[in-house]
Amino acid sequence: MATILLGAMPSAAQAARPKWSSSGVSGVEAKGQYSKSGSRVHIYGTLKDTGGDNKQVRLTVRFSGECCAHSITNKKGVGKSVKVDLTSTRAAHLHVKECKGGGLHIWTCSKWKKIY
Repeated sequence: MATILLGAMPSAAQAARPKWSSSGVSGVEAKGQYSKSGSRVHIYGTLKDTGGDNKQVRLTVRFSGECCAHSITNKKGVGKSVKVDLTSTRAAHLHVKECKGGGLHIWTCSKWKKIY
């Protein structure tokens, strides 16, 4: 099961992590870092709305070995970011996809992107 940490700040150890990014949908910027130790995975970063189109943006994170994906939605508006901070103890692989939509809008999503 993943643990969501809100408001966590990156430490000096996190600065050396491999980087990830996803840019499958116009108007969505998702990027950050990850670390892997055995089957434990930690992904950290930001989800930003860059579209200015009155749509929400969402990042979905899927850890292999878990039954469900985890979604983080940014409803703050264009130019604003929300933190991404998830940990899993049962992941052999990590995939992300990003979406744009919400409310009365249909969600448009990228394909799953394998981070490692």
